[in-house]
Amino acid sequence: MIRKILYIFTFIALFFSNAFSEIVKEFKIVGNERVSKSTIVNFSEVVINKDLKPTDFNKVLKNLYSTTFFENVSLNLENGILTINVKEYPIVQSITFNGIKAKKFKKELYEKISLKEKNPYNKFLLKNDLNHIKNLFKRSGYYFVEISLDEKINDNNTVDLIYNIDIGKKSINSKD
Repeated sequence: MIRKILYIFTFIALFFSNAFSEIVKEFKIVGNERVSKSTIVNFSEVVINKDLKPTDFNKVLKNLYSTTFFENVSLNLENGILTINVKEYPIVQSITFNGIKAKKFKKELYEKISLKEKNPYNKFLLKNDLNHIKNLFKRSGYYFVEISLDEKINDNNTVDLIYNIDIGKKSINSKD
């Protein structure tokens, strides 16, 4: 009796998982400005004339978000047309460090941060960068460094990042 119930549940599970899948016949990409349609399709890893089950949507979303190109992604599969709606992150146009005179130190700061010019602007990476900058100053004996950030949003979906740094006084106990 239990075996029959397991067979019935297995049959129902297989039937319903295939019943809700749909074959992708074409792509419709909405919202992209800089990232090409073919790049989005390649990163989605969806293949034309293949079944796309509802469980595959999570993988597609994960693939697209992992590119760090997109702030938001949504998917819709209807009548064989997979619509991928994206909102791209702005691009970092320029990065400026105010309050630091030594070019060598500015260069070192730029090398340590994750956000770079011509890359997508991601707030999570920005928070990490602010921590990296503070830690770099602390290792140099500046324990009371204060950093503020000005974000200048431009009309062309770019952003200028201006780090205003007040390094404060160097600690007396520092080794430098």
